[in-house]
Amino acid sequence: MSSDEAHDEQYDGEENEDEMQVDSNEAENDDNEEGQSNPKKRKMDFGADQSEAKRAKKKEQKEEKLKKKLMKPNAAMVAELLYHWENFRQRDVEKTKRIAIMDQVLQSCKGKIMDIIFKSDACRVIESVLKLGLLRQREVIWQEIKDDIIVMSKNHYGHHVVVKVLKYGSKEMRKHVLKQFNGKVVKLCKHRDASEVLEYLFAEVADKTEQLSLLEEFWSPEFGIIKSKTPRKLDDILAAEPERRPSVVKYLHETILALLNRKDTAKAAAFTHSIVHEPILKYLQLAAPKERSEMITFLSEHVARFLHTKPGSLAGVLCVGYGAAKDRKTITRSFKGYVDRICREENGHVVLLKLLDATDDTVLTGKSIYSEMKKNLLEIANDKNGRLSLLLLLCPGKRYFPVATLEQLKVFEVPDAEDPSKMVPMSKKDADKRRTELLESIWDETKEMVLHRAFSLITNVYGRDVLVEAIKHAEGEARNEMLAAVLELCDWNPEQISKSSKYSSGEKKKFHALDFLREEEPQKEDILVHSLGHRTVRRLITEVDGFDALLMAKIESKLLSLATKPYSSWVVFDLARSEQFRPRVLAALKGHAKELAADANNRASQFLAKFVQNPSDTSIFEKPSNDDAHKEATPKPDAKKVETPTKKSPAKSDAQPKKQPNSAKKK
Repeated sequence: MSSDEAHDEQYDGEENEDEMQVDSNEAENDDNEEGQSNPKKRKMDFGADQSEAKRAKKKEQKEEKLKKKLMKPNAAMVAELLYHWENFRQRDVEKTKRIAIMDQVLQSCKGKIMDIIFKSDACRVIESVLKLGLLRQREVIWQEIKDDIIVMSKNHYGHHVVVKVLKYGSKEMRKHVLKQFNGKVVKLCKHRDASEVLEYLFAEVADKTEQLSLLEEFWSPEFGIIKSKTPRKLDDILAAEPERRPSVVKYLHETILALLNRKDTAKAAAFTHSIVHEPILKYLQLAAPKERSEMITFLSEHVARFLHTKPGSLAGVLCVGYGAAKDRKTITRSFKGYVDRICREENGHVVLLKLLDATDDTVLTGKSIYSEMKKNLLEIANDKNGRLSLLLLLCPGKRYFPVATLEQLKVFEVPDAEDPSKMVPMSKKDADKRRTELLESIWDETKEMVLHRAFSLITNVYGRDVLVEAIKHAEGEARNEMLAAVLELCDWNPEQISKSSKYSSGEKKKFHALDFLREEEPQKEDILVHSLGHRTVRRLITEVDGFDALLMAKIESKLLSLATKPYSSWVVFDLARSEQFRPRVLAALKGHAKELAADANNRASQFLAKFVQNPSDTSIFEKPSNDDAHKEATPKPDAKKVETPTKKSPAKSDAQPKKQPNSAKKK
């Protein structure tokens, strides 16, 4: 057999196999048509049937739920109210149309407001009417709910309506709500929903007299029963009646423990309410040392929640100052995640300062407190209150800290357990040693901030304090690098590339604690002619040894042009005050007195002009007044162009008549 014949037979065999396979597929399809289903198709059909069954079941459940909802009382009315609510609550609705729709709402629910006000959806309609409605519409709602204020305040949905009444209601409505709370303040303060209404009433609505009236009920139960016409502070009450002190302390102890023993989920939120901060403070001030230390143990984990008010911050300082080492450890850990906010708080930053200054465990404080500050160190340094956390380590004292804050930072003392007549300090470690150890945990980041973000610190009224004190504290090579970073910005040329900033070229870097270096640096300027930057330079000239010599070496060739500019002239003036550089300044300005005196509004250049004309007269450098130091060159209107009106005597004949009121003009 030839190879061609063998190839033909092989092809015929393959063709026969293909035909047999096609026949088998057709037979399988025929079987499927006769009733034997394909497994794949059967699986798909089963899935489709199952999904249809689920849809049908959900539809039935939805219909049953709707039927049950319609079976509830006032269901049809609530549905109508929600329909109207969707129409009038939008911002783009015309005022007349909104008022008309709200009238329909009030007409539909007339006499039934108290029946629907405890429902999760219907109460929102009433809240919107109180917020957007007219006074007469609010009055309609008020007439139906005014006798059930306490009941509504205890309800999860109803208490929102009471808050809206306090926020948008009339003065009479607010007084009525306040009257309803009289005698029930302490009891309602322990309730989850009513405490929110009480807090809004105390913090946002009540005046000082009404606040004292509410606080009186924390001192003794009888103040809730018998209300005095003139409420008094606790200090005034105890000064007039000293025998009340034991009973007041006992009642405060019971009240605070009741707040601590709340079983609901809002126990922690109770301490955020400002109305309880004053009672906590008074208890810590009046209680005996043993009772006070026990209460501090209970309060230590909640300090972060009540330090945002002035009484709360003072109570927090007492918890830190009189607390044991274990209590301070608990307080430190409770600050986790909130350090950035606390150090910038108007009142809360004092508690953080006390914690840093009183805790002997500097390792824990450095890891827990300063490790969080590293991420936003630049923002903290440029903040009025935040910078104090850094200045506490760099320059503690009266220069940056108010007297009241320094009083709180003093070491607290308690009677010795063995000898009560002997007072023992609560902090044992030396203050200077503690600050040195804490500074080690934040010094590297502070140095990097000064090197790479010097312009942001120099041109900030608060950040410059951190920069100056950091330079004064630095030594050796670190000090030279910081001074070089500042000198680089003096007589700054926008075209030159910063040598001190490693990350100014936009190169990618790995994540590390200095997150503020990821942010774009602001556009740099010459700090000598900057309104805030030149003040920092003047401070460095007078406070940092050696900076004036470095600055003089850099700008000596440009002293004349700098002396004629508004802000930089004060820098030249400070250099001329130094006997070391006065001859060099005189040599650079000699013969240019007219140029210096040309700008009459530039006080510094005027002083320099007098100095050039009469170098022997150095009286202008001896004791510059505060006005000369701070009232620096600011543009003023030209005296020739501005006409100052002259006062005319009313006795003269050309005296102008008095202006008539608007009513007379209309007539």
